[in-house]
Amino acid sequence: MYRNSKDSPSKNEDVKIVIQSSFTIAQSRSNSFMDDFRFIFMLFYLVGIDVQETEDCASIRRSSRVCKKTSIRSIVRCCLTNFIFVIFTLKILVKAYVTIGEEIRSKFPIIIIGILKVSLYISVYRKRRQILKTMENLSQELKMFPKYNLKKEKYSFIAFFTFTTLFGVVWYAMDFHFGFGRKKNQDYLVAVLLRKPFISCFIVINDFLFHFVGINVLSSFIVFYMLVCILSRIIFQHIRDNLGLVRVLEDFQKLVTLHEHTLNILESFDKNFSFSFFITILLTMIGIFRCGYSVTFIEDNPTLLNAYLISSMFLYMFFQLLLMISGSITNEAAKDTSDVLKKRYKKDFKSPKLEVDFSQNSLTIWKIYILDRSLIVASFGTLLTFGILLGTLGK
Repeated sequence: MYRNSKDSPSKNEDVKIVIQSSFTIAQSRSNSFMDDFRFIFMLFYLVGIDVQETEDCASIRRSSRVCKKTSIRSIVRCCLTNFIFVIFTLKILVKAYVTIGEEIRSKFPIIIIGILKVSLYISVYRKRRQILKTMENLSQELKMFPKYNLKKEKYSFIAFFTFTTLFGVVWYAMDFHFGFGRKKNQDYLVAVLLRKPFISCFIVINDFLFHFVGINVLSSFIVFYMLVCILSRIIFQHIRDNLGLVRVLEDFQKLVTLHEHTLNILESFDKNFSFSFFITILLTMIGIFRCGYSVTFIEDNPTLLNAYLISSMFLYMFFQLLLMISGSITNEAAKDTSDVLKKRYKKDFKSPKLEVDFSQNSLTIWKIYILDRSLIVASFGTLLTFGILLGTLGK
């Protein structure tokens, strides 16, 4: 991180500093910070994603009551996870079954959306431990600013998730009434459903649980991604604010170290969740296109159905903008902070034996594109171009 030729460096001394990556995953728990945003972990737990590590009672001394509680929690999590995977499997099988004998063009997008939702769940589930570690690492960095109050961010995220959850309930009720392709499926399955009515109830319940898990995973991941971006920007802002107060090399070193650690947190975060981000953006873009295409080119839709499609389109657009704007602004904040530190370094702390290595890490879409504002315009332009192309060539 830092290698100094003297123990007490000053501005006028010949000091060689090499700033390298020395970030390690924090293992300690910051209860005060984690308690403020515990609701995020509860949201993941509702869909079988337990981000907290299960402690082994045999390896540590714990009371029998605590061990019993831990064991029950582990069993519940395991059963819930397996149950959700069964729901996903049955959903895909049912969609594939009803596609037989029908026009593949109308059913293929629905199957793709189902597969993408399953992929999103699996990708988040596989990286569930990194969710907690990322939050712990950010909490360690935020200890540098003990006076900062996170209540505003906490209540904003609670309000956001409450809104998306309520909208999701109404959205599913409307989807159950107007759902894409549901009436066509009824004609194909009517013979089976008349002989075995319980199959109809089973399909409806499985469909409901699938959409419930899907909207919860989507909302929870968006909340988590936005929270990491906001907390990172808070750290970058404090670095820039305190840089003007720096007068000695020691204080400058602390700010650069803090900046480097935050960049490494973002690098680890992007490495683990850029694929989940890619799937989420893909799901929102498909949702925007399907809803917009149905409203524009299907003329016999009733008014209430069009209202549902338009509201769904705006919800998907809202999700996409939240993610892409959060990532873009965070990349800009990281770059601005690096530039400010470089300028201050060259102006006041540069010497023949002073070497500084500022790494530049950016949030990406599955390592394909670096998130910036122009990408937001390009994504909507792609949807518009594709829509015009399909409208010109025909349905």
